[in-house]
Amino acid sequence: MPKPDPSARALKIAWLLWCAYVAYGSLLPFELRAPPPEGAIWAFLNMPWLEIGLEGRIDWLANLLIYIPAGLLGCLALRHPTTPARTLRESLGVGLGVFLLVCLLATGIEFAQVHFAPRTVSMNDLVAEFAGNALGCL
Repeated sequence: MPKPDPSARALKIAWLLWCAYVAYGSLLPFELRAPPPEGAIWAFLNMPWLEIGLEGRIDWLANLLIYIPAGLLGCLALRHPTTPARTLRESLGVGLGVFLLVCLLATGIEFAQVHFAPRTVSMNDLVAEFAGNALGCL
C-alpha cells in the first residue's frame, strides 16, 4: 500500500481553508437579518443584474479573482497523487467535479447573503464567481 503524500494532504487543507476564507469574507460584517423563508427564496430566485459602474467593476474583478484559487486548489487537491500523468478524461472529470463543487459553494454563499446586512445578491457576482472558478479549474 502506497504511503499518503503529505503534499496532497496539505493541498486539501489549503483548499478547504481557502473556501472557508471565501465564505467568511463574503458574509462580513455578520449582521444577521432574518427575512421570512419565502422572502429569502424569492429574493434569491429574483436576484437582479446590477449596472456596473467603476465600483461594480472592482467588485466584479474581486469576485473573479477570489474564486480562481478555489478552482485551482480544488483541482490540485483532488488529483490522484500516484499517477502524475493523467489521461484527458480523468483531468476533465476532476476539473468538472471541482467546478460543480465550487459553484455550489458560490451559490450557497450568495443565498446566505440574503440573510446578512448590508450584503446584496446579484447575478453579476454569481457570473464572476463562476468565471473565476472556471479559470482556476483550467
